[in-house]
Amino acid sequence: MTQRTFEHIKTIFINDPDFMPIFLQPCGRDHVIALQTWCAHLIDVDAGTAKRVDYPAWAWNVSSDIGDEPALNIYFERPRVLKRCPLNVDTGEVSEGEIISEKLKFPAPHPPNLVSYDGIWFAHSGEQHSLVAAHHSRLTDLCDDISRIEPTDFFLTDPDGKVYLHRWDIGLLEPHPVDQPTLVINYRTIGCREPRGVAFDKDGVLWVLDEAGPVLFEVRMPSHDVKTHNLVPLHRESDDLSDPSPYPWHSCIWCKGRLVIGCCDAARIDILRPTAG
Repeated sequence: MTQRTFEHIKTIFINDPDFMPIFLQPCGRDHVIALQTWCAHLIDVDAGTAKRVDYPAWAWNVSSDIGDEPALNIYFERPRVLKRCPLNVDTGEVSEGEIISEKLKFPAPHPPNLVSYDGIWFAHSGEQHSLVAAHHSRLTDLCDDISRIEPTDFFLTDPDGKVYLHRWDIGLLEPHPVDQPTLVINYRTIGCREPRGVAFDKDGVLWVLDEAGPVLFEVRMPSHDVKTHNLVPLHRESDDLSDPSPYPWHSCIWCKGRLVIGCCDAARIDILRPTAG
């Protein structure tokens, strides 16, 4: 058995029983934000706290900005504009913000269904998914029509800005060309049975969270050398609940040298710290 090299240091219970932190993004240098359609919760990794963030009126789609200071990219249904809105980490208040670009043209009548923190924006066009804008210059090579993107797919970038496509039932792909992505890592081949969260750390190492273990796969790029870390599941009984089954961990992200994990059926965040092993 592989020696466990992570220790649990904090559980954050979100005071909203309907909130599931299944979509985590970095928010500035020191925070993580968990996004849902009606609100978000800003996670202070050092303090181990969560602060609710209410969206402004007519905010249709929300994502974290890629900058060093906490901010949200918000698509407003009325008017049809995309704004970068600074976020006050002390109060959770979202400022008015400024329009990111006057030149963005979103296809009517459907607004964007995904706004990614690394600057990729999508919009529905019937049953298709079309990439309508790439705000950051490093992503301009993706400005093409994407008709084969699945609803559960999402993009992520490594520290060098290289863009990858995560498809949970297949693996990590390079979306070049975007309509015929190339498989880079097959999750089943590395032993991952139920891949959920995937994230790059600051050194460009890919981490894949296997909900079935729970096991964390450490994949070195570009050699694809793999190391596994068995994680100790946190059981419901530790929360004085009658159900002894473990919480299913669903999403993960690195922040300040710690692994932040979201649970898909409870309003909770777990923070793990790597240890020598």
